[in-house]
Amino acid sequence: MKKTMKTKSLPDGHVYKAIEENDLTVEGFWRNYVFTFQKNLLDKNGDKLWGSVDFEKGEISLDLESGDSSFAMVNLLHELMHIVLQNCGLQSDLEIDGKLRSMSNEEMTEIISVSLTAFIKNNKQLFELILGAFDET
Repeated sequence: MKKTMKTKSLPDGHVYKAIEENDLTVEGFWRNYVFTFQKNLLDKNGDKLWGSVDFEKGEISLDLESGDSSFAMVNLLHELMHIVLQNCGLQSDLEIDGKLRSMSNEEMTEIISVSLTAFIKNNKQLFELILGAFDET
């Protein structure tokens, strides 16, 4: 049975369409994530979201109404950074292991750079697609 493309209404070259056409997934640090695409993405309070990551389900949800590919690219990278920062121990704003903690710029840079490097290496095809999209804009 052929899969129904949720991104078919998006223009050719749109990053979301390329993700779906290539059936890309994200290799996280302790689990893999699949992409879901939908219109009118809302949080549990009914507020508009452009994207979200469900760490328990392993899903990255992206709103199809996010506009042009440039905004969609920023939105995609925003959601991917949630996964990287989760791996760094940042479960929510200003928390590390559930406690508020201040860190120097150097400490934070070291933590994030190591995780980001591994994340990009493990998701080479996705990042090649992202970098290629910058050539087109």
